[in-house]
Amino acid sequence: MKVKTLFFIALFLKFAILKSQVNVDFIEKIQNYKEAIKLTTSNLMFNDFIDTSTFNIRAYMEMYPAIRIGKKGYVFDYYYYDNFLDGKPHIYVRNKKFNLLNHINKNADKIKLKGEEREDFIRRSIYWFLKDSCTKANRNVFPEDIEEGYLQYLYFYEFGELFALKWHANYEKKKVISTKQELKEILNQCLESLQHIDSMETVGSISFCDTTALQRFLLMDSIISMQFNTDYVIVNWLEFEDWRGLFERTYKIMRTKPYQIELIDEKHLVEVWKNFIY
Repeated sequence: MKVKTLFFIALFLKFAILKSQVNVDFIEKIQNYKEAIKLTTSNLMFNDFIDTSTFNIRAYMEMYPAIRIGKKGYVFDYYYYDNFLDGKPHIYVRNKKFNLLNHINKNADKIKLKGEEREDFIRRSIYWFLKDSCTKANRNVFPEDIEEGYLQYLYFYEFGELFALKWHANYEKKKVISTKQELKEILNQCLESLQHIDSMETVGSISFCDTTALQRFLLMDSIISMQFNTDYVIVNWLEFEDWRGLFERTYKIMRTKPYQIELIDEKHLVEVWKNFIY
């Protein structure tokens, strides 16, 4: 009986490790893809655009196989909104027959706008379209009721549009720390920087570090944890923000529509000090 019990415990642990590795692989793959996305500038305008040789919206969204659009007949699309001082992509959902720029230009034609007035109208119309919760992709998807579904849903909601950031938009830059190797590198930087805490000589100096917490995470089987409950799922992971440092964040995701996400706990483990601004 004991042998059988130990066998099932070992099998369960092996399955749990394999599942956690799937989550790590997902995050590594998608973050590597995002890092490789480049911007290009139009020859006619100063506005930046995403280099389409480095990004394809269909290929990108296929990296989230466990989330779905909640509207039948809709597809994913994106628009890179360059506001001169900043720029970032906005992912939205649309009917397959809908074309954003054609739609807005037709509205401009109806009210007979020309010149700067027309350009201003188009720009403002695009802005408000992208901000509308009825079209924003992260408000119009739902997860499969499995571990990968909720992890991908949370990642897309919090990080899905954080790539190809321009200028001031880089203040939003952050990523999930998914491997112990990444965490070890942060811990080593902590130990090195804290020896020179008074000088603040290097860009990105660390002014505070909870080394005990980092070491605790290194002892875990996985630094990403998930807990399923009847009505909700709890996800705990580490997020590194370029301008603030490392955070341990815990989210609660409801398992029924509208699949609400709530940040329920946050601990600032490593504080970063930058000696420049955008």
